[in-house]
Amino acid sequence: MAPLTGIGVSHQWVYSLIWDDKAKGGDLWRHLRQPKRRCKHRAHAKSAGLGKIPKRVGIEHRPPAIEKRLTIGHWEGDTVLYGHKQAGIVTLVERRSGYLLAARLPKVTAELTQRAMVRLLKPRRGAVKTITLDNGSEFADHETVAKAVSASVYFCDPYCSGQRGTNENTSCSL
Repeated sequence: MAPLTGIGVSHQWVYSLIWDDKAKGGDLWRHLRQPKRRCKHRAHAKSAGLGKIPKRVGIEHRPPAIEKRLTIGHWEGDTVLYGHKQAGIVTLVERRSGYLLAARLPKVTAELTQRAMVRLLKPRRGAVKTITLDNGSEFADHETVAKAVSASVYFCDPYCSGQRGTNENTSCSL
């Protein structure tokens, strides 16, 4: 008899299918031994962070021409954290030139991050058209930054840091 080959199936995958079926109105969950048991932290994992950013505009709304890197003025931002948001650095990288701006954050909060971004970008206001950020709660005050530098702000998809590849791949020795 030949050994079975194919894809592996984990119990998490099976339960994920069952709970997704329930969300769509299915009744597979009724056949479980303990139908009401479900880890609370997993129930909220899919929407983690998204509710913390008001008026979030996704990267899918960003003009496609930005991806070609033909013009200057399109920035990517991120934070480098020390500890659990005890301190950190906010970094901004221009997509075409690779020009890096960075500021130290004594504590990583939305207000301090917003102030640092405005301080870094305001002198370059004419060279700031768009800013693409991740979904960290430290970017919740993005509207203030956008207004201060007259730019549009976009957010990449959750857990897709590659959508801000210039920033992720910029090495700096700060």
